[in-house]
Amino acid sequence: MKNYLLSLPYMYPVCPISIDHARLFVIADIIARYKRIDNNVFFPIAAHYSGVTADIIFDKLKHNDLTTMNLYRAYYKMPENDLCGLLSATDLLDYYTEQMLENFKELGISCNYDCFYKTNTSKYQIFVKKLFEKYAEKQMIVKNDALELAIDFNNQEWRKRTYEFIQKIQFIQKFHRKNIIGSFDTITSDFGFLRDYGLGTYYSEKQIIDPMFDGDFFMIFDLISKEICLENYSDEEFEVLVSDIFDAVQGKAHHSEEVVERILDWLPCDIFVCEEHLKTWIVKKTFSEVLLMKEEYRTKEYFITGLGKRNNKRMSSSRGNAILLKDLLEQYSGIKARMIILMCGGHPSKNYNFDENIIQIVEDILSKFVKFMRQEIPLHGNAIYYKIIFLQKEESMIRKNIEEGYFGQAISIIMQIIPKKYKKTLNDIIKVEFAYLCNRYLEILLPGITNMIYEVNNI
Repeated sequence: MKNYLLSLPYMYPVCPISIDHARLFVIADIIARYKRIDNNVFFPIAAHYSGVTADIIFDKLKHNDLTTMNLYRAYYKMPENDLCGLLSATDLLDYYTEQMLENFKELGISCNYDCFYKTNTSKYQIFVKKLFEKYAEKQMIVKNDALELAIDFNNQEWRKRTYEFIQKIQFIQKFHRKNIIGSFDTITSDFGFLRDYGLGTYYSEKQIIDPMFDGDFFMIFDLISKEICLENYSDEEFEVLVSDIFDAVQGKAHHSEEVVERILDWLPCDIFVCEEHLKTWIVKKTFSEVLLMKEEYRTKEYFITGLGKRNNKRMSSSRGNAILLKDLLEQYSGIKARMIILMCGGHPSKNYNFDENIIQIVEDILSKFVKFMRQEIPLHGNAIYYKIIFLQKEESMIRKNIEEGYFGQAISIIMQIIPKKYKKTLNDIIKVEFAYLCNRYLEILLPGITNMIYEVNNI
């Protein structure tokens, strides 16, 4: 079986996860579950502990800033004991990291939780420092017009090679290539990569690396996290391993052959799932890959999601204008919450307005489907019926929609179209075939739904 690597941006857990951030992981989870049919899949998860936002928020909480306190008490509903128990910015990040992991598990996200990591570890900081050593070796660290240290994105040869490679990248929706190219000119050396305070990797004794610059190669660190799970490296041993990996992805001679080859076997990242507002960062990430990786190891495909609006304003957890995942999970089951996330809007790559009516629509669809299944389709457990006869067209449509990212449509085919089309002509073969489709594909889209259907009083 082929190795299949998917990756996502780190979550910055300074507050509860919004429906938009949750959607990234639901999409990645569907891809992971679908690809596991024929592949070994690695689906990593991590938390980003860099930047100044957590420091700023903690300082406001510590000084009882009224707006911030109201946001965390009234909107986020953070228990008073937990709020008062925060002693540092790291405590704040730890609190919402734990909540994020619990929420994702309840939502049925099948990440490799055993390899979860935070970016405030010594090993991640060694990794970032090694990345900047490689920039320096390529003579790509310069002083910009403001006399700040910056990456030399103005280098014309580098820009040319990066632009050419962007033409080769695959996108789930092709229009995103145009958007990415549109962001190309925003990448310049005007932006320095050092900050005087905050959390992150220290570049010098007093300055840290800006969070926009410390994650360009985290899909490689994702793979290293697998190795850390297997072996207990000292920081010194780890630094040697990281050097070997950076040499290997550039096609240079390297040591630690067995470990490095295991990591190379997972590259390139087969698909990267992220939100549309990160398009500038995607370009910057591509610059770095072109500079420091052979083409065969560079990210292969992107699934870029649109942004949600609520009451015609862009959703934002930090501004108190988002559907929060924890609230969805508290009010509905994980399956219903996941279905709401997948059924709102059209294709996930498009921007959308959250329609409150979708909740009732999901309730109605699910209720009718459960009734149909309990009355018409006997429980077949893990029904295996590989030779589909009557439902060939429907299976083909389901697979096509999943592969192209139309997950809501795939759900509709299974839960609405097939029951309506065959209700009057059901026979034993169709019942078994349909049970098979539900076990294989609906369990990818809405994992756990079969058990939920056949458990009385669970709706």
